[in-house]
Amino acid sequence: MRKENADFNTKFISEAGSYLVNSDYFAFVELKDFACYVVADGIDPDEKKESAKLAVTTVITEFSESPGMSVSKLNRYLKSAHEALLRESEEIRLEASIVILLTDYKKAIWGHAGNSRLCWIRNGEIKTVTKDTSLTQRMADEEEIPIDQIAAHEERNNLYTYLGQPGHFSPVISTKKKLEDGDIFVMMTRGVWENVGDAELIDAVDGVAKAEDVCTGLEDVILSQRLDVIENYTIASVFINKIYQNPKAGRNKKILRILFTVAFAIAMILVSLLIARFMKNRSNLNKIERFKEKGIEYLQDLKYELADGQFSSAYEVAEGISARKNSKTGKKVSMIERYDKMVEDVNLGLEALDEEEYKKAADLFTRANDAMTELEEQYGENVSSFKKGIRAYQKYSKNMYEGSLYLADKATENAIACFTVAYDVMDEVNETGRRDVAKKKINLSNAAQQMQYAKEAFEKAEQYYAEKNYKAAETLYNTALTAYQEAADWGDLSAGNQITIVRERAKSAKEMNSNKTDEEKI
Repeated sequence: MRKENADFNTKFISEAGSYLVNSDYFAFVELKDFACYVVADGIDPDEKKESAKLAVTTVITEFSESPGMSVSKLNRYLKSAHEALLRESEEIRLEASIVILLTDYKKAIWGHAGNSRLCWIRNGEIKTVTKDTSLTQRMADEEEIPIDQIAAHEERNNLYTYLGQPGHFSPVISTKKKLEDGDIFVMMTRGVWENVGDAELIDAVDGVAKAEDVCTGLEDVILSQRLDVIENYTIASVFINKIYQNPKAGRNKKILRILFTVAFAIAMILVSLLIARFMKNRSNLNKIERFKEKGIEYLQDLKYELADGQFSSAYEVAEGISARKNSKTGKKVSMIERYDKMVEDVNLGLEALDEEEYKKAADLFTRANDAMTELEEQYGENVSSFKKGIRAYQKYSKNMYEGSLYLADKATENAIACFTVAYDVMDEVNETGRRDVAKKKINLSNAAQQMQYAKEAFEKAEQYYAEKNYKAAETLYNTALTAYQEAADWGDLSAGNQITIVRERAKSAKEMNSNKTDEEKI
């Protein structure tokens, strides 16, 4: 077993700082052939849900059940943590930054999302530091700000990739790295790196023989600054005193040299590669089917963000399949790509609706609807179980867009008709929020309609008044008054100012008509 023939020493410190609750969490597990180390920093305000702990325990559980250190394994661990937070995001969205380190005691690979960091130190020098998925890091990469200003920049916590985010989740994953005896990994949350520079990190490692001394040294740096507010901070140090050495390495190399000289061995290797590709494809197809089935369940339940995660995972697996485009397997890959794009368009469409970008939303839902038609006609997929929901959103966005155009052109009757369709169709997906938006648009259209009626009646009344036809003027003033009152009832606040004016004009017309009648009698 590799673990017994290697020497990895791990220690950590995790404190709440100036707060009552520590939103950070660290855990690790060292199995016989692989080890996993995870640090997370909860960035949501929900103290009861413990998003960092949920993310870390999800990764540790997933790793323990299916250990490994490939890019796909690491991506799956990150996606599982992301989906776990999405599932628990009922009253408030759970969010967290995370960094994961995997090793087989000879090599290492790591992945992260957000601004929890990993630092790899060799021979007293920093070999690698992960880059935050933040606006500040992007600005530093584009040389808009100096690198040494990242820790204090106002956008350092403005993240574009993190656990629990809406839409597509794209964590950052490294390549595999060979380890050497004496390597050190330091994993930390933002409560550490915001207050500890590279020089201080190197000082904390210099001459230290134990992992715990690195943790206490960095903690002393933070506490010595006497900050007014100390954020939650977590420091985890992994000392690689000795990596695993394969005792059969020399003999295996000799055998390989012999095998490469024999034609039969070459033929066997080629056959093995073909078999391996077949087995891998079959395994990947099974994974794709499981992701697809779960994704369709989420589509049926209108949980489009979770569905996106499933189909994104399925598509990532599909990209690793070797098959001809027109083969059965190749068509399966193309089908998953179409599902992935369709669900992505649905989520983008929902985001556009939130921003009231109805034309953009209508185009995205139309494209998603076309994808469903393609899935039915070209791939023989049964989309009836989730078709209704997507088409409801398509109909809603189309009618909201057309209604807005009619309202802008003062074609209020057409606007009301469109907004009413949008209001009714949201009953199919039980979307009270978007239905309320449509209801407000209906009220606005009714108010605009009444304001137009009132304006026309008032202008005609003014004409009659000028012509001294006071009786007709009074009638139209009262008509305008009723329309302005209706507009006010529909929510147009500007109608209130007109009501007083029109009421006075109606009163004046009535008095003038009365005086005129008295003069005629005389």
